[in-house]
Amino acid sequence: MPDPAPGVYGGGTPNGVVAFHGTYVATGSVWASCCADGDPSMNRGVVWTSSDGRSWTLRDRIPAFEHVSLASLVTDGSRLVAVGTYAAPSQNGPGVSVPAVWVSTDGKTWVRAPNPAPSFVAVGPHGFIGAVTTQAEPTSVASVQFVTSTDGLAWTKASGTFNADLRDLAAAPDGTAMAVGAVPGAPRTDGTTTVDMVVWRSPNGTTWTAPGTIAHDAYPVAVSSDGRGFLAVVRLSALLPGGSISDVSQVWRFGDGNVPRAEAIPLGDQETLGSIFLVGDILLAGGYTLVDGAANAMVWVSTDGGATWGRVASPQAFTDIGNELAGMVPTPGGLLAVGRRWDSASMHPLPEAWLAAP
Repeated sequence: MPDPAPGVYGGGTPNGVVAFHGTYVATGSVWASCCADGDPSMNRGVVWTSSDGRSWTLRDRIPAFEHVSLASLVTDGSRLVAVGTYAAPSQNGPGVSVPAVWVSTDGKTWVRAPNPAPSFVAVGPHGFIGAVTTQAEPTSVASVQFVTSTDGLAWTKASGTFNADLRDLAAAPDGTAMAVGAVPGAPRTDGTTTVDMVVWRSPNGTTWTAPGTIAHDAYPVAVSSDGRGFLAVVRLSALLPGGSISDVSQVWRFGDGNVPRAEAIPLGDQETLGSIFLVGDILLAGGYTLVDGAANAMVWVSTDGGATWGRVASPQAFTDIGNELAGMVPTPGGLLAVGRRWDSASMHPLPEAWLAAP
């Protein structure tokens, strides 16, 4: 994929991709803040488009995406909704990021939704479902309120406010929805802090249960739906007798209730999951493994609904280090993934696309 920032150490890489009006659209950011005293107002959003997933056209310096950091992209087939943050430039120090959402009907012209905007957006059968999150102080517990929209610009409150750190949101084809997050948990015996995993459920995207505690010392990082239930990527921690913390990651399947079942993914000691994707009838769990001390992409695949999993051979697809899959979408011949890889020659992250057959 074309590099929008060859002279920026943080690079410019995509974090989401969708199929839209006969093309593939990917959005991402130029991460200039890494070399600008952490000032997020130096970042900007960018767009890549492709008709086949192999040759890409870059759209940069989009007026609506100046001072923007994009995090995800969704579509209902009629419009694109990009989710991220906006940081107005400040003469008194770094800009302050606020959640923001942009909508486009062609991938070229984008309009920003009024504040307050959701930090997470999913697409349900009746429109967009979002979650507006706020946090008064870095040390305080965040709050979340669910919202809905038919056009991505005007959002309507769909719940009260809950005190919890929401981490992801997903909608199912039948209209149900699920969100995952965390609340402070009881401290360990050595006094270190913990978090407990909580889950919100909705039968229709417009009414929501209060968050229910699912597990202690567990932190969810992603959730998705495969039409048969919801799947969450969860990181579990435990205090070992020697005083060290053991961290493992799992994929949990939720059915009608809130009692999850762990998928049988045989991870190694230095392997961590971070995402879950559905491509047709195939489940893919993405994450990273350590190669000579550096993280590199790892993908597990299940073709039987999660009953069994096999790991994708990586040497040819994920050469060098720092490969990271950030978004996937089905293609007529398999799947398209976008993300980044670290280029050791230039010491610079590069935008990357991968194509895979079933």
